[in-house]
Amino acid sequence: MMDLQSIVSDYTKDKKHLQLVIGIVREGDIEYYSFDNNKKKRLIPPEHKLFEIGSITKVFTSIILLEMEREKLLSSDDMVGKFVQNVENDYLNKITLRSLATHTSGLPILATNHNLAKKRSNPYSMYTEQDLTAFLSTADYTDSIGSFGYSNIGVGLLGYILCKVSGSTYDELLKKYITSPLKMNETAVMLDSEQNSRFLNGHASSGKRLPSKITNIGYKRGRVNVLLHYTQGIHSPAYSFARIEYRHES
Repeated sequence: MMDLQSIVSDYTKDKKHLQLVIGIVREGDIEYYSFDNNKKKRLIPPEHKLFEIGSITKVFTSIILLEMEREKLLSSDDMVGKFVQNVENDYLNKITLRSLATHTSGLPILATNHNLAKKRSNPYSMYTEQDLTAFLSTADYTDSIGSFGYSNIGVGLLGYILCKVSGSTYDELLKKYITSPLKMNETAVMLDSEQNSRFLNGHASSGKRLPSKITNIGYKRGRVNVLLHYTQGIHSPAYSFARIEYRHES
């Protein structure tokens, strides 16, 4: 614990709204450590504090893709154009669902028609299906196919396709394939009032409280202990997910 304290001391110093929880897995056992400067939230056991887990959902989306492939609902090698039938763009017939999941489709980090200034506190909530269709109708990143480039819009498009194929919401897919099998009962888009009392909001460097970012693809909320169980679960032979591999094509 003293070594851990020394590691995080520079990070935690003089941060009024700090909420930091660290979980360590050692030979199957989990230890929790909490560092915070909020007296009210300090009363909550670290393993029960809820955080926004952000882009961990990108991993969830890839797992859902593979589970749906296992059920033969689609293939990770299917072309994106197959599922975006209201858009005529040959580029979409050059990239696969696999390339969306592995960030090798050439798509940029954000769509070019995504105006982040439109609602700075939660810019993704303003991006609509019509906006996505408009972007895809002219998108052409053929020269970058096969090269890694982190892409929010790429994984967002993948989540959109998975929902369309299954006829389910993203939250329903997550419950079916990940949170229910792994008993991650407190990982969800929407929290009830009791859970909200344990939810830790993010803050800007100025100390200003920031709202949660929720999109139609889902920024989820979850507990540290739940995410550690998820980590253990995906490495357990008792619950083995399919594997998606990065393939570089020269």
